[in-house]
Amino acid sequence: MTTLQDSVCPHCGAVLNFTASTKVVHCDFCDSDIIIEQNQIPERNIPLQQMKNFPPGIPFDETAFRKWKKKYHTCHVILSVLIIIFILMIEADSHSDPALIPFTGILFLFMVAPVVLGGTKPDEPDASRNRKGWNIFKYYLQFAGNIIISFVISIIIAVAFGIA
Repeated sequence: MTTLQDSVCPHCGAVLNFTASTKVVHCDFCDSDIIIEQNQIPERNIPLQQMKNFPPGIPFDETAFRKWKKKYHTCHVILSVLIIIFILMIEADSHSDPALIPFTGILFLFMVAPVVLGGTKPDEPDASRNRKGWNIFKYYLQFAGNIIISFVISIIIAVAFGIA
């Protein structure tokens, strides 16, 4: 009894089904023949939903993606905290020079973080998410939304504690 094995086509990423004794498998999607050597059976079995736009030859590094995601969330938290500190300092004393320190941090983080995050984002299995320019623009929009939300939160805190 031969067992059916599955792997992906190195040309188009389609699922290939073959037995252990198969020497050549034909891909129906890109019409190519793939030679299967017994010691060279492809190792990666990718779920079909991830395979949709998976670029051949680009491995997905899950550890690098988790580290990048942690850096992404850290930038958002730092930005929010700096904005809240800045707004509360301004509301407590409208002529405060120390309020320029968190403002400088906010400005620096808003200008630099989206570019760094967009440029260092690891490739994902979905190729439509791997466009660097679009990601940078998307992060600028997210950081702008983060500024607005943090501003509203700081106003609520100021009113609740009677700072304003």
